Amino acid sequence: MPAEPTEIIACPSCGTKNRIRAGVSGGTFRCASCQTPLRPSRPPSLAARLISGAPEFFCRTARALVALVLFAIPGWIAYYSFTNPAPTVPTTAKATPKPLPPPADATPKFDPDKWLAENSPPTPPPFAEPELLLPPTGEFRVFTTRTRLAPFQIKSSTGTHYLIKLDDSRTGAPIQTIFVRGGTTVEVDVPLGSYTVKYASGSKWYGYKHLFGPNASYSRASTLFTFSTSADKYRGHTITLYTVPNGNLHMAKIDADEF
Repeated sequence: MPAEPTEIIACPSCGTKNRIRAGVSGGTFRCASCQTPLRPSRPPSLAARLISGAPEFFCRTARALVALVLFAIPGWIAYYSFTNPAPTVPTTAKATPKPLPPPADATPKFDPDKWLAENSPPTPPPFAEPELLLPPTGEFRVFTTRTRLAPFQIKSSTGTHYLIKLDDSRTGAPIQTIFVRGGTTVEVDVPLGSYTVKYASGSKWYGYKHLFGPNASYSRASTLFTFSTSADKYRGHTITLYTVPNGNLHMAKIDADEF
């Protein structure tokens, strides 16, 4: 009869070695010397016995399981993707773009009528001042306190009346005006000095504010007139307001606001 397998367990209290049967799972073993409970070793598990008994078989089985898992994961992913397709995102229909209108010309066309309407001076109101009696020929108005000493003679032609004006040549300030009826000769005295001679002319008189009205003509002499004194006499001038042979007085047209 074969002997039963035994195992030796050292007592954790006194260290006595006790021999007991191996593989016994039930019952309590005590130390033969101090009666301390002994804990026999548990029998090896089935997996341990398989590994220790057939290691090569176990390794092959483990490799087969790993390979199965590695190959099964991609297949499972493909199957899941096939059976659960991703939801399609609805697409909105694109509207057909409308053609843009042709670009407007950046440079507007030149309209002469519009330009004249925007740049022409405003039309003055109709002239409605009453006509007045002509001043007496030779009537003068003085705008300075200087004494009138130098002689000034003015000859005019019939049909047009004149208002002669003397302005200081340096400051442009008015010095004196003389009214000359057409066809008359006027002799007056003027202060000493150098002057610019101007005149307004026309046939109808509307007063010193409006002179000869909208139809008046304005002129200015191209040379200066100097009235001075020398030795025992005063030196003056004579002007003729009409064309004479070998005349040396040149008059240029000016605007009303330059008079």
